[in-house]
Amino acid sequence: KEIMAFGIPKRMPDVMSGYLLSFHRQRIEKKMKIRHIYNECAKERIAYLNKIKYSKAKYLPPEYSVPATTVVYGSKVAFWIWSEKPFCVLVESGKMAEAYGKYFELLWKLAK
Repeated sequence: KEIMAFGIPKRMPDVMSGYLLSFHRQRIEKKMKIRHIYNECAKERIAYLNKIKYSKAKYLPPEYSVPATTVVYGSKVAFWIWSEKPFCVLVESGKMAEAYGKYFELLWKLAK
């Protein structure tokens, strides 16, 4: 299944750099597609993500910024809160995943 992530802060790759390298390696091996929407322009990161396999990235204007990253995959929705110690809340619900997937598609159309 495709992974959809939105509300990504510009600093997220710095906070999770070690994990992200491993994640993308495994994702590419499994041929999993991912689309990312950043909260703000992160040109270098977006350019990098658009060059790696099965990955597309865009950003939204600041007025559409949200305070948490939402990741939708399969029947799961994960909410990442970027406090001093980041944490995640995972919800497993097909209906929630479907609804947030539709919301993602709307945001994808607005993103640059």
